[in-house]
Amino acid sequence: MMASMPAPSHAETETVSPASAPTGILTRTLSLGSTGPDVYALQEFLRAHGYFTYPTSTGFFGPVTEAAVIAFQRDNGIDPIGIVGPVTRAKIAELSSISMAPSVGEAATSTPIRALYGSGPRHHSHRPSSYTVGGTVSGLSGTGLILENNAGDDLAVAGNGSFTFDTSIASGGAYGVTVLADPVSPAQTCVVSDGSGTADADVNDVSVTCTTVTYPITPSGDGHESIAPSTPQTVADGSTQSFTVTADDGYTLSDAVGGTCRAGSWSGSVYTTGVITSSCTVSFMADADSYALTVVKAGPGAGNITSTPAGIGCGPTCSATYAAGAIVTLTAFATNGFFNGWSGGGCSGLGSCVVTMNAATTITAMFQTLDPS
Repeated sequence: MMASMPAPSHAETETVSPASAPTGILTRTLSLGSTGPDVYALQEFLRAHGYFTYPTSTGFFGPVTEAAVIAFQRDNGIDPIGIVGPVTRAKIAELSSISMAPSVGEAATSTPIRALYGSGPRHHSHRPSSYTVGGTVSGLSGTGLILENNAGDDLAVAGNGSFTFDTSIASGGAYGVTVLADPVSPAQTCVVSDGSGTADADVNDVSVTCTTVTYPITPSGDGHESIAPSTPQTVADGSTQSFTVTADDGYTLSDAVGGTCRAGSWSGSVYTTGVITSSCTVSFMADADSYALTVVKAGPGAGNITSTPAGIGCGPTCSATYAAGAIVTLTAFATNGFFNGWSGGGCSGLGSCVVTMNAATTITAMFQTLDPS
């Protein structure tokens, strides 16, 4: 529909009264320069439908009337040439529930001027020349959302609810709403529905739905602990994820945590990642518990003790650390006198001492000298 009308010519401001032909009819093609009661009737019809906005009908077909005819033709699917011919008259007849007189060569039926614009007071309903475009946003929790209409009218949206673009769309003009910038903190993806069309009324049904971006967080261990949850977790951008980790018997959780997630923190057996901003992994480790095995040589004799697995050579090294559950075999060799047996750690007798390392353990090896007598 027409946004503005051209300035009227001097001739268009001079009224041609329809009184001389109160039963006049539209019988001819009208265009720029036409005058007469039929032009007056045309102007009244266009005024009644919101197209002719000049203060008074004049009976002169000037630029204002031409612009009104073009707007009427455009809105009604008629070639917008600004000339009132048979097709345009037929549309006027349809909207007025009357018959239009044809041009020369057509079968004529009369249309009184009063049928076009009636009698008595006329109350005109003017159609807007432009319309607003807007809608609603839902699901928004981040910041920085920017919508765009027709690749030029940008609108920053701060929260859920209704929105309206600043720039209106001319009647019959196209609109196309898109997302120029998705929200961040947290990262979100926003999708537009019912975002394009032709404005023939105020548009308020554009729908923008935002959802927070999520990432998979995958936990793993070294086989000596249980992890809960143990499967990959879907985590929203900007959030954290917690895992409860329990070491197997004989193992102690390591404070060190591997993987690609941002470093987090421990609270007892619960580990919470840093803020999640991408897909990542978290890897837990448990160290085997270990205990000290100490051998003490006693008695007046002398000798050495060795171990399998290696670690003790007593000799100089009489203590070593072994993993929990390790089985250590000690063997004694006398170098002066004779070996007189074991004590401690469940060992006794003259054979090898076999120790299962479930705690710190001390073993005594007795060496005696030969009786000189």
